[in-house]
Amino acid sequence: MSHIVERLKQTGADFLYGNGLFVSPRDTDKVVRNWIGGTYRIWKVRHGWLPLHPTCYIRREVILKRGFYNETYKIAADSDLLFRYLLGGDITVTYLNEYIVRMCMGGLSTDRTRRSQMWEEDVRMYHSHGMNPIMTKIEKMLWKIPQFVQAIMK
Repeated sequence: MSHIVERLKQTGADFLYGNGLFVSPRDTDKVVRNWIGGTYRIWKVRHGWLPLHPTCYIRREVILKRGFYNETYKIAADSDLLFRYLLGGDITVTYLNEYIVRMCMGGLSTDRTRRSQMWEEDVRMYHSHGMNPIMTKIEKMLWKIPQFVQAIMK
């Protein structure tokens, strides 16, 4: 946690994110997905890339200005919030190239039984941000491929 606070103080950034590991719920030593955030670029966000939301630290002022989670989304609320914050390009963003979270696979967005609901919410959310929803959804999935490959290679 001290690295996060230090980086925020050092940069004065409004928004910080880092890396995360998804592990198997049956064997928490087995990494299933290696999420390396990489450098923030607005063009990446426009093409479906987002930082892993549990690694994000956002200044209170930004949250009060941009708003809270849109609770009409049951699965895509985190993605919607991140798009709202990052698409504007008017906040300062910093990337901490460290693992901030290690979590088990199995949240709502990784639950196979909810794929249809997730697809519908993502499409609605992308459309609300003026993006091509189908293309952006496909691009979002393409960003994830290297994460799974990196996990296998580890």
